[in-house]
Amino acid sequence: MGSIVKLSNLTDVKPYKSEWRVEVKVIHKWISFNHQSGASIEMVLADENGVKIHASCKQSLMPKLESHFRVGEWKVITNFTLSPASGLNRTTNHVYKMEFLSQTSISDSNIQCHSMFLDLHDFDNMLNGSHDTCFLIDILGQAIEVGKIQTLQCGGKEKKKIEFQLRDISDERISCCLWGKFAEQMESHREEAQFGVVICLIRFAKIGAFRGNLQISNSFDSSQLVFNPNISEAKELRDAFKLHLVAKDDTGEAKFVLLDWIAWPVVGVKAEKILNGSLDEIEDPELLPDCLTEIVGKTYKFGVAIEKGIETFKVLKVWSVYNTLMVDSQSESISARGTAANSGSEVSLLTYSDESSSKMTTPAKRPVDDIVDIPDTTSTSKLRPFKNIKVEKMSS
Repeated sequence: MGSIVKLSNLTDVKPYKSEWRVEVKVIHKWISFNHQSGASIEMVLADENGVKIHASCKQSLMPKLESHFRVGEWKVITNFTLSPASGLNRTTNHVYKMEFLSQTSISDSNIQCHSMFLDLHDFDNMLNGSHDTCFLIDILGQAIEVGKIQTLQCGGKEKKKIEFQLRDISDERISCCLWGKFAEQMESHREEAQFGVVICLIRFAKIGAFRGNLQISNSFDSSQLVFNPNISEAKELRDAFKLHLVAKDDTGEAKFVLLDWIAWPVVGVKAEKILNGSLDEIEDPELLPDCLTEIVGKTYKFGVAIEKGIETFKVLKVWSVYNTLMVDSQSESISARGTAANSGSEVSLLTYSDESSSKMTTPAKRPVDDIVDIPDTTSTSKLRPFKNIKVEKMSS
């Protein structure tokens, strides 16, 4: 009876022998097809240290081994070969890739570890070019500006695609384009992304360029798409500060809530700076900072989402009194980017005046500095905030 091969870490495996034994988690699995070798099962495996390696099971071994590989399960794999990893669209940065043999044996592991072993990439580093496009990446962000799904003719076949942007917690944005089944999955969350918050995790995503700009896309079936994953990074992104306002015109008053990325172009200061690191609510009007009290008495026009049974309106767009679009929940603020974009989101304008509403077509581009105080007698359609402002940390 031969001796049991000792366990090795993935960092230690090398091509000089095939008698290796590793304990790994199946992170991802998909079917690939090659005209020369036929179908194969491709996988990404990770050990307890988070080291990942690409593994391949050729078609002739699929009947024997396929049932052993279920995503999320830990396995002990013995006897396999290793060869240099090279080329584009590599799923891991391991210098070798694993290939199974007819002698490969697979058994269950006792490890209980639910880590996804993510390697999330920073938006700033990607935008400034600090990345190697040979490797696929993990990226997490809020899905915004989700367009309609399109059907294109590519090589005589119909292919579906959808374009959108991912936004990180610092409001940096990266353009994305997903194809095929991934486009269909994103399309199913389009309405939720327009009127709510959808956190999107793209694993093993491809870094490319479109018309000279950075663009993220799926790499055929080797990518993964996860919505609202249960991880701390997603919770942090989903949580946001929000600003409560009470506003009125000559017909009545209404309660509004502005998420931080909607509020800060109006206030002029981001929530993190206002709260100075604190997560406590500011409820006492006497403790409100000047940047908040200064908006009292100013006039704005709000585009809001109306939900049945909800008395507080969620603000999606803000215009100044000159019809300048200051900020749109699905596009970049003028003060932040220098341009205004209209996302086409379905919102209601709370102007309380048909005459005023008729003027609310595509807003002209004007500086944010055009926001001014207007006396009470100037218009019947303005919304004038009371001094009733509360900043709080929003939980998911």
